[in-house]
Amino acid sequence: MLVYYVFIGCIYTYLRRPNRKLHLSVETSSTDNFLPTIPTIPFYFLRHGETDWNRDGQAQGQTDIDLNNSGRTQARRAAVAVGSLEIGTVVTSPLSRARETAEIATQATGLKLIVENRLMEQFFGPSEGREWQRRWGEGYPPPGSESPMHFEERVIAGLATALSHRPSVIIVSHGGVFRIIGRVLSGIANAHCPNGILMRFDPLPKNRPAWRFCSIISD
Repeated sequence: MLVYYVFIGCIYTYLRRPNRKLHLSVETSSTDNFLPTIPTIPFYFLRHGETDWNRDGQAQGQTDIDLNNSGRTQARRAAVAVGSLEIGTVVTSPLSRARETAEIATQATGLKLIVENRLMEQFFGPSEGREWQRRWGEGYPPPGSESPMHFEERVIAGLATALSHRPSVIIVSHGGVFRIIGRVLSGIANAHCPNGILMRFDPLPKNRPAWRFCSIISD
């Protein structure tokens, strides 16, 4: 397998039971209106493989949907890329689509998975299971959802904790989580990571306070 890098941006930028919901969306108030310090070390991000709801364009949020066969194939494909890396820590969302992807993609490393609840997808309440177009038609986020501010705060807190498990961390999580990380670290709005794709984040030099990320693709 040929592993190569495709640069996307350098702008300064268990639940095995299907349809079970994990709610991590209770709003919290705090006078500390700041994000935690993120360790400036390279890390990898792998989005979970495809599910039937991904395929059908349904919003998943925190509804616990298993991988489909295509998703498991994507995870095995990612395992080829992961096998060429020196991974020391695997951190995963607790949702089964991420956890199973992590199990498949990192099995050869022999590493135990570290579950980080704050790296779950955004909670969309009654809009989970609906088609994306219908949900976005009334604005974002739809009623009953986790607020964008709360989502960002918990994701960045979860990222900071994940990266404290040095060295060579790979995070297995969700598209919404990647969007938050890409925007906060790299300044790229609406950063996108397809299902089953492995990304690498690198901090830029100190005089450039941002990160770049690229996809690592196996052919």
